[in-house]
Amino acid sequence: MNEIKSVIKSGIIPGLIAAWPICLGYIPIGLAFGVLAQKAGLHPLEIGAIPTFIFTLKTRSLSLTIVLGMLLFWIAGKLM
Repeated sequence: MNEIKSVIKSGIIPGLIAAWPICLGYIPIGLAFGVLAQKAGLHPLEIGAIPTFIFTLKTRSLSLTIVLGMLLFWIAGKLM
């Protein structure tokens, strides 16, 4: 039990403290993605699912482009 406490004090807590600024930096990135996805017309569940499964911002933006492209093809198919 003492070994677990020493590992937590010596490794986990300093790691969490060191990672905190990076975690704060992801907040504006997530907000920007949410705004873009909402303006693209995605459902809130879809907006929540994309960051859950895709971790990099560049890939999220690309996935938004792919979804919108597929939507345009679907609409074009319905009009023809």
